Amino acid sequence: MVLCPGLQELDRPLRTGSGTPNRSNRGRAGHARLSTVFCKVTMRRYEVIAHALAVCSFISAPNACGDAQTRGASTVSGGLKLQSEKCTAVSAEQRDWMGVEWQPFLPYVRACEVKRANSVALYVISVWVDEYEAHLPKDDPATRFPKPLIVSKDAKTVGRLPIGFRRDPPRSSDVTFAKWSDGFPLQIWTKVDDPTVTGNSTVLLEWNAQSNSFGQSKTK
Repeated sequence: MVLCPGLQELDRPLRTGSGTPNRSNRGRAGHARLSTVFCKVTMRRYEVIAHALAVCSFISAPNACGDAQTRGASTVSGGLKLQSEKCTAVSAEQRDWMGVEWQPFLPYVRACEVKRANSVALYVISVWVDEYEAHLPKDDPATRFPKPLIVSKDAKTVGRLPIGFRRDPPRSSDVTFAKWSDGFPLQIWTKVDDPTVTGNSTVLLEWNAQSNSFGQSKTK
């Protein structure tokens, strides 16, 4: 395949049989030179694109490859994604874990087990917002919901998720528990899908052994 036909044009004879350059040959030479310049610029652009793709393939830095590699909380290596369909209504015991702010929402609160190998490490307690709002009048003012609780298996609150799970209208979230050690996750990744101007983000909570709680580490 010939990438730059203008280069071949320059190699062809530009003289007539008498050895004297004619007007048509001079025009052809000028056209060939312009084609060559355009072709070189195009080839340079392809080289830049190819280089960028190569960088994205081998570097996992946020600015190198974008959302696909840096914001996939549900694809965190070794992570356990919280499954909303496995969450259940809170028990009488679990209701004792919640303060006064939770009382208006109790029928719509769900408890989600975080476990591996049938051993519960944590619970996530969250309001099922869509179910709650389905029973409200359309002109009802916006409701402020408590942030989901992260509760240890011995019933101690050890943190809160940054936004509601599954939904915190107009946002939604995926939560992944990662970096497991002795049956306990040391990291919690919350991927936030936000259709507003704020845009999508990922929030990382990390376990602090000194305070025995999860604290926000960074946001991408």
